[in-house]
Amino acid sequence: MEPKGNGNRPFSSLNVSRQNENDRNSRSPSPDVSPLPIAVRNRDDSTRVQPVRSPSPNPSAISEVKENVSFDVQSQCRAKRNQKINPLSPSKKENKVDIANQKPSVNKGKNEDVRRLAVKRPASSPLKDDRINRLRKLELKNNVNLNHFGNLPQLRIREDVKKTQTRFCYMWSQECIELCDKLPKIPKRASMVHSLLEAYNLLDNMTVVKCRRASVHELTAFHTTDYVEYLQKINDEDDSEKVDETSQEYGMGYDCPAMPGVYNLVGAVAGATLQAAKCLLEGTTDVAINWCGGWHHAKRDEAAGFCYVNDVVLGILKLKEKYNRIMYIDIDLHHGDGVEDAFSFTSKVMTVSLHKYAPGFFPSTGSSDDIGIGKGRYYSVNVPLYDGIQDEQYCDIFYRIVDEAKECYNPEVIILQCGVDTLSGDPMCSFNLTPHGIGKCLKTVLDWKLPTLITGGGGYNIANTARCWAYLTSIVVGKEIPSEIPEHEYFTEYGPDYQLEIEPSHRKNDNTGEYIDDVLTTISGNLQKITE
Repeated sequence: MEPKGNGNRPFSSLNVSRQNENDRNSRSPSPDVSPLPIAVRNRDDSTRVQPVRSPSPNPSAISEVKENVSFDVQSQCRAKRNQKINPLSPSKKENKVDIANQKPSVNKGKNEDVRRLAVKRPASSPLKDDRINRLRKLELKNNVNLNHFGNLPQLRIREDVKKTQTRFCYMWSQECIELCDKLPKIPKRASMVHSLLEAYNLLDNMTVVKCRRASVHELTAFHTTDYVEYLQKINDEDDSEKVDETSQEYGMGYDCPAMPGVYNLVGAVAGATLQAAKCLLEGTTDVAINWCGGWHHAKRDEAAGFCYVNDVVLGILKLKEKYNRIMYIDIDLHHGDGVEDAFSFTSKVMTVSLHKYAPGFFPSTGSSDDIGIGKGRYYSVNVPLYDGIQDEQYCDIFYRIVDEAKECYNPEVIILQCGVDTLSGDPMCSFNLTPHGIGKCLKTVLDWKLPTLITGGGGYNIANTARCWAYLTSIVVGKEIPSEIPEHEYFTEYGPDYQLEIEPSHRKNDNTGEYIDDVLTTISGNLQKITE
């Protein structure tokens, strides 16, 4: 509570009179009163007590303090008198003012931004020599410097609230979501993912970063100028016959149909991943997420596998401005061929891909013998798997491979492509994983405590993809979310059970123990050659 005075006069320790008990609330100035000790907080949060030697009879001369604090010690003094305790007794330590435990109150004076600190003691005889000596010792002990005599010292609270580092960033732009919703293979997926994150209040635990489109200059850091110009050309083209004349040259076809707005889409997706990489470069986040990214199949001069741009490669090139050892981990069902091809000649990027490998299955690359070329030899790690693999076996393989790769390579930053077409119930009908198993893989990477960029990827059961990425987001931010899907715009898409969990099917697992041991032995032998 803020001390009050008579009329509009401010309360001050200099205005204490030596009157009887009924007259003590008057707060009228009394120049014959002994100076009162003043307790202040120094800039290093220490306290000391100093007697004011020259009281000023003018209340307007009282120094006002620039903080929203005011301490009323008068009530403490009265309580001590009621307990028949002499507050000035040398044997009692209760007279020390605990500034940290005082309740602040707002000064309603002329300047609302200025606050005062006043400490009052009950009327008594002048301070004796022993009391002065003890006060001086206390002053030396706490290292407090008072202002000129006669005025209250100015109190400046130390601003020790450091700018906290934002741990998690989520890349978002309305344009990117709307454009991704128009993709023919994954309609409305981007909106369903974003809406479920909002419904679970997961965005409250992250910094939402609004992204911009990537520029032509940024796109051509990897893609050819001709390809980028072609995307610009067909961006506003509604005549499909004109588009088809040159579409095959740039990979446009069944997987990647030429469509209006494709250049805007490419710019939005790439811009989000570049922004995520920038956040890691600037050190403003530990983990950056772009669920709309992860287009790992696109080549320099053509689209491929539903991917019109390779935002992953562009993100890695951005990270190379600072980091010399970048590890890219791909857990999509399909081999991350576009990323591996881009960096197969360098040792500055290690690519690790766990994927389905079978004759005729796109992109028909990624055997354990694909290990890189030239200076990049042994820096491409491929784990080919068969249909039906489940959580326990997959997580064991993942941990053994990426843990050994990390020990051999010692990466400085991680990019994790979290395609979830490996889930049970996905139209690809290949792997038999659940969000719980994929979440274990994510936790393994997060436990490394390295800067990490997480992207999306495949996932063609839209509701299951949203379920899984919401669960993975909850792992990133460390928040438990309930199994029940919250009511929101797309709630009906999660029927009939409306649960977050996805159960494995009864699909046969074609990955025998002998086959997995052979693959792991081959990969381990290749990784050991890095350190030789």
